[in-house]
Amino acid sequence: MKNVLISLASLALFACGGGDGGNSADEADDSVDAAVESTSNAIDDAADAMHDALDKAEDVEEILEDSKDAIDAALDDAEEAGSE
Repeated sequence: MKNVLISLASLALFACGGGDGGNSADEADDSVDAAVESTSNAIDDAADAMHDALDKAEDVEEILEDSKDAIDAALDDAEEAGSE
């Protein structure tokens, strides 16, 4: 993220200080737009991946809770059978 901001600032400075035919500002603007879009897409992808990981973690939590309940029930049954 820091690299993107540095790149954007560099592009802006280049566009303002360029001594060519005036195309630098347009090219810099296009580059900034592309960088912003790329960064936005990367953030969206990361958010989707995090959401998927959280969903899978919740599934694992449910499996572990079911296993714990089954073990507790088996222990209770074993304890009752031993006391008879």
